[in-house]
Amino acid sequence: TRVVVITGASAGIGAAIASELGRRGDSVVLAARTGDALERVAATIPSPTRVVTADVTLQTWWVRQISRDSKPPVQSRAQSA
Repeated sequence: TRVVVITGASAGIGAAIASELGRRGDSVVLAARTGDALERVAATIPSPTRVVTADVTLQTWWVRQISRDSKPPVQSRAQSA
């Protein structure tokens, strides 16, 4: 199972990418500024999903945080923000 971080995952292309990867069995980490919207997207994904509410323009902070906490480690990123 891959762990994939998706920015801009609260709507549009980011949400569609997250849904498809989750359908394929990847674990997904959804990142965006809008927590409520991320939770709605997460509720539709069948695979393990983590929500990170953060300003994704502060890339070094959240990438470091997610990478440190992720088991297994993050293998891919899809930047849609």
